[in-house]
Amino acid sequence: MKIFHNLEVISRDGAITYASAATNSHPDIIQISDRFHLIKGLSEVICKYIIREFPARVEIPLTKSITDEMKV
Repeated sequence: MKIFHNLEVISRDGAITYASAATNSHPDIIQISDRFHLIKGLSEVICKYIIREFPARVEIPLTKSITDEMKV
């Protein structure tokens, strides 16, 4: 097995298998999420935030008076 001593950072899948392989072969390496999984995780968090902050149903209260804008 060839060991690369010049590696500082690797991007990888989130699986534990990849994490342990990287740790065993290069204990001091910095491991980051790959682009696909990073964007996937961020979009899931944003989606949950939007669902939590903005209701699916917006209720508009009825008005008793008719304004000039409504008459047009």
